[in-house]
Amino acid sequence: TSTATTSGTTSATTTTACELIMMATLDMAATDSDLTGFSYGFSDGTYGYLVPFVSSGFSGKVARFDLASFSSVSVLDLTSTDADLKGFTGGFTDGTYGYLVPLKTTNGQDWSKVARFDLASFSSVSVLDLASTDADLMGFYGGFTDGTYGYMVPNNNGQLFGKVARFDLASFSSVSVLDLTSTDTDLKGFDGGFTDGTYGYLVPYDNGKVARFDLASFSSVSVLDLTSTDADLKGFDGGFTDGTYGYLVPSNNGQKFGKVARFDLASFSKVSVLDLTSTDADLKGFSRGFTDGTYGYLVPYNNGQAFGKVARFDLASFSSVSVLDLTSTDTDLKGFHGGFIDGTYGYL
Repeated sequence: TSTATTSGTTSATTTTACELIMMATLDMAATDSDLTGFSYGFSDGTYGYLVPFVSSGFSGKVARFDLASFSSVSVLDLTSTDADLKGFTGGFTDGTYGYLVPLKTTNGQDWSKVARFDLASFSSVSVLDLASTDADLMGFYGGFTDGTYGYMVPNNNGQLFGKVARFDLASFSSVSVLDLTSTDTDLKGFDGGFTDGTYGYLVPYDNGKVARFDLASFSSVSVLDLTSTDADLKGFDGGFTDGTYGYLVPSNNGQKFGKVARFDLASFSKVSVLDLTSTDADLKGFSRGFTDGTYGYLVPYNNGQAFGKVARFDLASFSSVSVLDLTSTDTDLKGFHGGFIDGTYGYL
């Protein structure tokens, strides 16, 4: 196995399955036929929550399942509170509430209403309409929290845009706006984001420019152009951090690709590349990823067609790629949108 460099491409030998062999499936549609077409999810440590996007149409039914038993599916229909609460992409929790990120609603209209629900009761839905603060604040793709505020990642509100929306978690109000295009006009159309506790990082899709902003001041925007290291480094779908590095998930840069980009958080530089297709040509076109602190895991979505190969790589060496083909267990296990971990299991 070769070793990662600070400005090159790393390849790795194949390790098929490895410890990635303990699997189970849970068919949400057996509880409610509308429980399909989710877009990402999250966990509070007791339950997993799946974010509704599209079922037969844009959907508003949150699915909750018990992590310990990997069963006991419950449903929360957000449209019972507000008919516009559907078509979300991503969500997060502050430990008390779950928050869902608005992208589109009925007829594919870009939308602006953040939904919040109580985790303990799996009810008590509240709504925050970001467009009441700024009409541009709609069409987000992912979000995250620093424990005090929620942050919505700007994607497309009819056109690519770059206004990050921040709201106060305690009051579920007090919306602030940071227009990234005031720093660089290319800073728009992001696909996911994450935080290291000091900065927020937004993942580039339309180009290769990672945006970083200071959480404390909600300002001080910096830019890291990944294409300066490798012209292929654009078109990512989500990212995550291990506390030392940021990792970006390869999706589509004009074609499906499999190059994971890693950058140093402290310097916001030192870009390294791990080309997963050097291990398996199918390892490209992922949608989101996560870490258990030792490994990074990438969620299989579409590499030209829906596929089911989870890629795992070692964080310490930024190499040692392993593959778990979920379709070996069930041929339907492919084309996932995002995933999360509870510390013991990964969920797609």
